[in-house]
Amino acid sequence: SAFLEKRKEGGFEFHKGVAELIKDKRALDLDDVLTTGGSLKDAVDETRKAGAKVVRVGVIWNRGGVKPKDIGVEDEVGIDSLCNIRFQDWTSAECAISGPCSKGIPLTKP
Repeated sequence: SAFLEKRKEGGFEFHKGVAELIKDKRALDLDDVLTTGGSLKDAVDETRKAGAKVVRVGVIWNRGGVKPKDIGVEDEVGIDSLCNIRFQDWTSAECAISGPCSKGIPLTKP
């Protein structure tokens, strides 16, 4: 198993030496909660850049309705998830008019 670490300048990278270990291997990329797919897309990109083939993607909760194409994988690779419950997202303006902010409940970042 291998994991990605956050870069100071943004994005992710494998710990030194890990990329060489996964070159030409089959990979399963995993994440906990999937909202926009940005972090998982970065993980898929880094895994491929290291020379591994992403054969499946898995998450605990796909709360954003993210599709395989959203993270740069083919439909046959797919995204397996234990939970697929989508939560409503609001902009600040939408929240003030019809969302929880209109009832005095503040927005929080997911």
